[in-house]
Amino acid sequence: MHPEIRQFIEQSEYCQGALRELATMLPGSDTELDELIGETVTASDQRGFVFVVMAALLTDRPVQARH
Repeated sequence: MHPEIRQFIEQSEYCQGALRELATMLPGSDTELDELIGETVTASDQRGFVFVVMAALLTDRPVQARH
């Protein structure tokens, strides 16, 4: 996970505004986004997973059901 994304997640409250801001930091490629979500799963990073997935869904980005 990019350090700026990690820092943002750790310092933010879970709210719609934070998710919208995080969405602007997500990778532009759907493949890279899928890899980022996979990283959070592998690391058992529950907070990171919820933030990244919800930010992606909020902006109509694809999230694979396998995660």
